[in-house]
Amino acid sequence: MRFLLIDRVDLLERGKRIEASRGVSLTEDYFSEHFPGNPIVPASLVFESFAQAATCLLEISSGFGKKAVPGFIHSAKFHRAVVPGHELAIEMTVESSGEDATMLSGVARQGEERCATIKLGMITAPFDAYVPRRYRPFYLGIYDIWLRGADLVGFDGDPLEALRDEGA
Repeated sequence: MRFLLIDRVDLLERGKRIEASRGVSLTEDYFSEHFPGNPIVPASLVFESFAQAATCLLEISSGFGKKAVPGFIHSAKFHRAVVPGHELAIEMTVESSGEDATMLSGVARQGEERCATIKLGMITAPFDAYVPRRYRPFYLGIYDIWLRGADLVGFDGDPLEALRDEGA
């Protein structure tokens, strides 16, 4: 998949928050057109980074019982451009949660500089309805890389166990 917009999870606190990061390299193909001589990450890709971090938090926290997808953006603001050569840190925190929806707030930073903030509504549905079993090894591969070295809080065992059992 071309648009995996987080490289790793640094902290995942079950059902509460996630800290993820991504290296922003000038070699990304969109920089050749956005904008030559003054490259910045397109806003839609920053939004997608928020959504991927939120998805990771919610799916892993549910033991892969739920698939999470963006439902709506309540508010979003850019404070400064996201530029190549600096890591992008994404933090997402659960504000409220119901049976099939969760509201999260997030902030994206490069170094100490706040680049963007968001209030994002995520919709959840049964994982089995959205992710056929044959694709679970693909999900496991992504999540396994993302969680390598992460500080995992609130988990009694391997948070990817449900996906690993699918591959057995």
